[in-house]
Amino acid sequence: TVKVICDENFEIAGSGTPYLQGTRYGESMCMPDGSFDPILACDGPWCDPLQAPSHAFTLPFSRVRVGAMVRVICKRGYAHWGTGKSNPKCFENRTFERAQSCYRDCGRHPAVPHATVSPETHRLY
Repeated sequence: TVKVICDENFEIAGSGTPYLQGTRYGESMCMPDGSFDPILACDGPWCDPLQAPSHAFTLPFSRVRVGAMVRVICKRGYAHWGTGKSNPKCFENRTFERAQSCYRDCGRHPAVPHATVSPETHRLY
């Protein structure tokens, strides 16, 4: 039997090893035919799930590999606004880019007879 210890921020992966997923440690046995079972590998690194901004959810809901992006989707009636990204990336240090916020989308103000409405674009609250 050999022990496999994955580097920090990596975890055991391999076919037939769901009981080891999420851990850094695994064991593989030498079989009579000279092969090892199970064949283990280390996978990662990973970012923990991104905390969705208020009035939003993220896809995927789970953790992602370093280098991957998460999609921030504003709930119905809300729109992205401000600094940040609508698809923040998971960095090597296992943190995400700043996610864009979601604000109430009030749309355009209705026309007012004998008046100018400014700005003419939709408004967020």
